[in-house]
Amino acid sequence: MFALLLIGVGLALLLTSYGTPASGQRGSRRIVDQQVNVLIDKLKLGPISAAEQRSLLERLMSLGRLKEAQILLESWQGERPLPLNQNLLLVELMRLNSDSVGADQELSRLLLLHPNNLQIMALQVLVQQDRGLGVKSLNRLKARFEAAKPGQLMELGLLLADFYRQSNAGKQAESLYKNLAAEAPVDERPVLALALIRVEQGQPEALRQLLSEAKRRRFGPGEEDPQIEALAASWGVAAAQIRVGLSESTPLALP
Repeated sequence: MFALLLIGVGLALLLTSYGTPASGQRGSRRIVDQQVNVLIDKLKLGPISAAEQRSLLERLMSLGRLKEAQILLESWQGERPLPLNQNLLLVELMRLNSDSVGADQELSRLLLLHPNNLQIMALQVLVQQDRGLGVKSLNRLKARFEAAKPGQLMELGLLLADFYRQSNAGKQAESLYKNLAAEAPVDERPVLALALIRVEQGQPEALRQLLSEAKRRRFGPGEEDPQIEALAASWGVAAAQIRVGLSESTPLALP
């Protein structure tokens, strides 16, 4: 779930970037509604500027008018190719509006244009899981991983391992994470994924060792790493709680 978690965060940030205009511009809901109506009326008369398009999309999202935001993006898509970030936003809006079939079709089209884009692949995994097509997604990911070039192995491997975990194939996921960690001795991502597994297993000592290794890979031995230290504190507490069933525990101290 490590790579899928990152993808989820990325999509959440994308939605947030369109859905939350600056606080000084938002005003009350009534004012935002009025701004939307003005922009829609202007759009009915002809094309509006790129800045006005973004403003309209932002305000529709901030008001929770997600179906209208989807229709707006679809109308732009019919006029010209959308940039990838707007395509992904359209797919996420389709998911939120219960159009998983349309989202899957759009992702298949995007993969033809961007066959190695991890974000598109990961989002399609989520959409196809929603549709009950998990086996199809797994077989496609396996085929891509087996045919991948050296520079693509890590990203695809992380995604495949995450899918194994989503499918309750924990041993296969752990084995693949270990293989990826061994093949890329300076990449901390598979080590962090293994560390997350140790959290879920309630193994704080194994977690401490893996986070120390991740810190070494990021900055070298003996260097400070505030991000890893923060993970050690939060994940260490979680692992210890799982192990002993306590409500409070002592954060990990990394060597």
